[in-house]
Amino acid sequence: MKQTMEDLHCSECKGQPILTNGEYVCTHCGLVLARQVVNSPYQMYKEEGSSSSHGKSYVALGQRSVMVGGMGSFIDYQSSRFFYDKTGRPLTPRSQRLFRRLKFDYNLRLRIAKRETTYRALRSLGRVAELLSLPDSIKDKAAYYYQKIDRKLESKDITSHLTLMAYGLMLAVRESKENAPITLQEIADAFQKLGHRVTSRSIIRQALSVKNKLPLAPAKRMSEDYLQRIVSQTINHPTIQLRLRRAGLSVQEYQAKLIKHSNQLFGRIDVSERGGRNPFIFAVAVVYSADFLIAKLAKRRPILTQRLISKATNAAEYSVRDHYAKLLKGHLLKMLRQA
Repeated sequence: MKQTMEDLHCSECKGQPILTNGEYVCTHCGLVLARQVVNSPYQMYKEEGSSSSHGKSYVALGQRSVMVGGMGSFIDYQSSRFFYDKTGRPLTPRSQRLFRRLKFDYNLRLRIAKRETTYRALRSLGRVAELLSLPDSIKDKAAYYYQKIDRKLESKDITSHLTLMAYGLMLAVRESKENAPITLQEIADAFQKLGHRVTSRSIIRQALSVKNKLPLAPAKRMSEDYLQRIVSQTINHPTIQLRLRRAGLSVQEYQAKLIKHSNQLFGRIDVSERGGRNPFIFAVAVVYSADFLIAKLAKRRPILTQRLISKATNAAEYSVRDHYAKLLKGHLLKMLRQA
């Protein structure tokens, strides 16, 4: 039962107590008679229907005027790792784990103070890298470029920090060449899936802004960098695998021939002849042409069609047709005459 000052009397001198610093103290002899128990300013509720030892708990959010969006309560000192209840008894191991987790989330704002924008951009980079299945080395390189450019540029030269992060990722991807055959549009699409307003055009505008201020420029992407990816997408498409089985062809041998003849076509067409064509779509058209060449040499029907390889690689069919008709068809006929 909760005690009041009227209920307390000093056991030594029968003096009257006063309340000071949370304790009832005798006014005559100074003996501490009891502690004042104060109700907690927040309440915690276990998740209903959960029997897990790691059940989540909830507290009221945003109820502290000094910290908008905070947890509504202090959880001991910043460096504390061991917690006690209001009576001074240590919490159970399960509660210790719970409060460490809550404290970690609570102290997040202290750790990222004045660096919130960078923190959010880096978190988005991690999620985009996961969507695109990029290795940690490329993710780390993208973060390095982002922070380097952010330190050098003025705020007026930055379209947005997420766009700047996307540009840093493009630099890292281009630098890795065939180890990360990711297109600019795929980078923009990944950011958009997370709800960010990042487009391929905004990344290009950011690149132009950086180019005028810093000696940084993305490495030029070559069509050869996409070859392994496109061949892999092609031979793993269900319809193409079915056509290979019906033709009695080995997937491994067909893959090796596709790569071999595609490289022969790349070797016949130099960079100046390719002009400003999209390197990814040009590579798709080269793989389609290589399949046509393999079929003619083996005197059988081709495995691929323009529509089929467009579906397998998510490239526009009309673009593949245009690249083949205007640039590759003539070289293909020459190779067949020489065979």
